[in-house]
Amino acid sequence: MLALYKNKDYYYYYKLFSVPELPILERRNWLIHLHYVHKDYEACKAAIKEQLQATEGVCEYAVYVQALILRLEGKIQESLELFQTCAILNPTSPDNLKQVARSL
Repeated sequence: MLALYKNKDYYYYYKLFSVPELPILERRNWLIHLHYVHKDYEACKAAIKEQLQATEGVCEYAVYVQALILRLEGKIQESLELFQTCAILNPTSPDNLKQVARSL
């Protein structure tokens, strides 16, 4: 599909693309990130819960942010376990291992 745009005396054609469907594992990551950076941790936890239910607990980003929130709340042991889960889900990520080390 093409769209026509006129700017002064020139015409521009743009090809319009449909928005790609995101895989279920990443569908709510943007929302989780948005709530986390705005420090709206309760809404973030709710979005994480929905994402983990939809993915049966294998969404690395949701688990990672949940662990960050738990560490902020002072629940170090629980956050350590979740960071270890992240390291299992993605063993090639150095960030997961760094967070495990920070929680020790």
